[in-house]
Amino acid sequence: MQISCPGGIINASTIKQYENCESIFNGIKLYNITGPIDLSSLYNVEYIRGPIDIQNTNLKNLSFLANVGDQKVNSNDENPQIFINLANNTEMTRLGFPLLMEIQNSKSSNMKLANFENLHPDFCLTVEEMAFFLENGIAFKNLQVKICPENRTKIHNTVICTFESMDRLPDGCNLIMGDLIVNPGDEDHFPKLENVRYLFGSLERKLKLSIDTHPDPIEMVYGRYC
Repeated sequence: MQISCPGGIINASTIKQYENCESIFNGIKLYNITGPIDLSSLYNVEYIRGPIDIQNTNLKNLSFLANVGDQKVNSNDENPQIFINLANNTEMTRLGFPLLMEIQNSKSSNMKLANFENLHPDFCLTVEEMAFFLENGIAFKNLQVKICPENRTKIHNTVICTFESMDRLPDGCNLIMGDLIVNPGDEDHFPKLENVRYLFGSLERKLKLSIDTHPDPIEMVYGRYC
């Protein structure tokens, strides 16, 4: 039988209470932590009911939630609740979830909202983390992040390409890193975009011809669409 524990605000004096907890309800809230704190008591947590809310701490990542595989929040579109709120954690450089958990709203059609705000200037999300948020339909109140440098050309079945120009763009790209600029004369290269699902950058078109005809539209993450 799974051991469930009440969550809420957790600090150095209460953290040991969670050593055997496998599920937590009322969320996990860590506020105003500036000194050392051992969060390993949360390693056994697999399910969180409620938000992950971390503000004004010196934490560098969320690796203490290494085994969380499922999070659920009751949220509605009129007053959406933020699932993951990371704000004013100026030493946080990575998300650090070894497992990319399933994020559920109690009503599946309602908005899923996250907030990444005022973190370390080097804070970045991996390609897998950003794709995970997109695939879970997450909207962002603030998304003050970068994409981590990526040297791989393929992750699982996703082909990754770095954009230089339409002429130099390979065929078969599923994910493009960098700003996609389409100039007059690039029309012959449009078939290269047929398999693109994600663009981690902005899309700038300098001609009137539409390139949005393939059935799976590019998921925009940053920048402008013009």
